[in-house]
Amino acid sequence: MSRFEPGAVFRWVDFPYPRHNPEDRKPRWFIFLGRSDVLSQPVYAHFCTTTTQLRHFEPGGSRSKHDVIKFSKGSSPFGEDCILDCDEAPYTTTLDRLENEGNIEIAGRLPEQLLRQIYNRLLRSDGYSYAVLRDIHHSFNRAGITGLKQPRRP
Repeated sequence: MSRFEPGAVFRWVDFPYPRHNPEDRKPRWFIFLGRSDVLSQPVYAHFCTTTTQLRHFEPGGSRSKHDVIKFSKGSSPFGEDCILDCDEAPYTTTLDRLENEGNIEIAGRLPEQLLRQIYNRLLRSDGYSYAVLRDIHHSFNRAGITGLKQPRRP
């Protein structure tokens, strides 16, 4: 059984794939969303990141109009206050790479109701492709999170 199930919150120390600044290798918080079907090889893992740069989401900030979910240090598995930007594209790597990465610490799991909320918000995002949303939908179903709206084909 994989340690990565939908809703797993993990911290990747020295995250090797920064999007905005290649020199910005630092610990990052993530939420595991799901994986592709085991019949496809390799199996891909999809996960989203959070940010502690809260000022960007305040009124007048560069992302103030983005759809976000806020997490508080004391009431979530995250070790600090952070925001999930639902409009930002997810990360994808092979499940094998993720499972064999030594610099990952699992911090906990988000509750089902919150995962349902995240999924419904991602369905409205332009950052998630149909294929990734389909993988997430199937992963949630396999984890017992059922009755979710199917993603729409483009």
